[in-house]
Amino acid sequence: MDGLDDDDGARHRARMQAACVDAQAALLGLPLAPEHRPGVLHYFGIAAAMAALVMEHPLEPGDEPAALFVPVSPEQR
Repeated sequence: MDGLDDDDGARHRARMQAACVDAQAALLGLPLAPEHRPGVLHYFGIAAAMAALVMEHPLEPGDEPAALFVPVSPEQR
């Protein structure tokens, strides 16, 4: 992030992710027990990291969604 070192950027992302989790739970009327919150935040962070990887890949005008997703194991590559 501009003007932030890695630690500050990580703390900022963690605060933003926590705010997002809290807002979404409130919007859905989903009670989030205090003892569950750290785990929810952990997995939300994992999902955010995966989404960032997807968003790094530029789409071309001719790209279309697959009609069927078939997972491929690393050995099949």
